[in-house]
Amino acid sequence: MVGKNGWSQSDIEILSSLTADDFYKIFTSKNGDQLSSWIDVSLQFARIANASENLKVISNNATEALIKIGKQSPLNARRVSKFGIKIKDDA
Repeated sequence: MVGKNGWSQSDIEILSSLTADDFYKIFTSKNGDQLSSWIDVSLQFARIANASENLKVISNNATEALIKIGKQSPLNARRVSKFGIKIKDDA
C-alpha cells in the first residue's frame, strides 16, 4: 500500500490483522521517507468518515505502536508528534 494511490480489500485485511506490536516492529525497522510513508498510510484510515471496523483497527493499532515509541524518550515523543500523536508526561 505504501507508494500506491489506493488499496485493495486484500491490503486492508492484511493490515487489519496486524497487532500494535506488529506495527511497532514495522515502524522501528524503517527509516526516513519509508518510515513516514508507512506511518501516513497506517494513520490515514482514521480520517475517513464512516470508516469500516477494519480501517479503524489499522489506525488504532498504528497509533498504539506510535505511542509506545513516543514513550521511549523525549526525542521519540517529538518525532511522533508530527503525526498528531501526543505523549502525556507521566511525571
